[in-house]
Amino acid sequence: QTWSSSFDGTEFHVALDTGGRAWVPSAYKGLYQTSDYGKTWNPFSFPYTSGVWIVVSTDTGHRVVFRGDNVDHYTLYESSDPVSGVWKKAKGTGLPQTFTPNDLMYNRATKSLFLSALDSSGFSCHFYRSTDAGATWTALPLTGIPADEFPGYGFDPMNCTPTGILFLTSWQPVGGERHWFTNRSMDNGDTWTPVTAGLQPYSGMYSVVQGHSGNLFCTVYTEGNIANDIHFHSVYRSTDGGVTWSEPTNAGLPKNYAAKVSVTPRGTLF
Repeated sequence: QTWSSSFDGTEFHVALDTGGRAWVPSAYKGLYQTSDYGKTWNPFSFPYTSGVWIVVSTDTGHRVVFRGDNVDHYTLYESSDPVSGVWKKAKGTGLPQTFTPNDLMYNRATKSLFLSALDSSGFSCHFYRSTDAGATWTALPLTGIPADEFPGYGFDPMNCTPTGILFLTSWQPVGGERHWFTNRSMDNGDTWTPVTAGLQPYSGMYSVVQGHSGNLFCTVYTEGNIANDIHFHSVYRSTDGGVTWSEPTNAGLPKNYAAKVSVTPRGTLF
């Protein structure tokens, strides 16, 4: 019913952990931690106070951070100690020399990290997977996504369910605008199939959650008549693991205003 501000940093990602802990990066203030479910935030030990771009929490207490040294050059750090904040550089073998991290996601079902990285042009997005907490990375071939579609470069271009189903957004230039597409993987990103049944045509998936019943709920976006004019749409539901989708009644929810969907531990959707 009421909201209050609990942090004044420039947050890009929130890395959630157990016991009320979470970490938030700030491009200009370093890394912050909360131990009381976000009520208060305090600076957390990190070697640098600038350029902290993305933080992800993997297994309990283990965090991975990308920090920008300069334009297109980012260094990967990891820490397994949630108390002392001892950090070390991760090897990052397999990552390109220069890139800008677009998104970093952890698949808890397969214990895999996924990175979407923009190259120096700022328009071409490549995806990498690590199964050893960021020590080594493998470029994903994105088998199944048509060659004339560009993967990623969208709002949260990759999403994951608690059971390990992955969703990836791709796009195709048509005239002066983009047509967005949603793709689904059941094998940890090795192969992909397009998802079209029931979703808004030419839409990219923005967020997806799994309810207590096992049903999936997602939000999508499309591009308007003007380039980069993003339109959000409704909440969609899937009862078959994301193969097909339908739009529930959504009584009380304004049409075309659902940007992101979240679920509480009790199963309440927001």
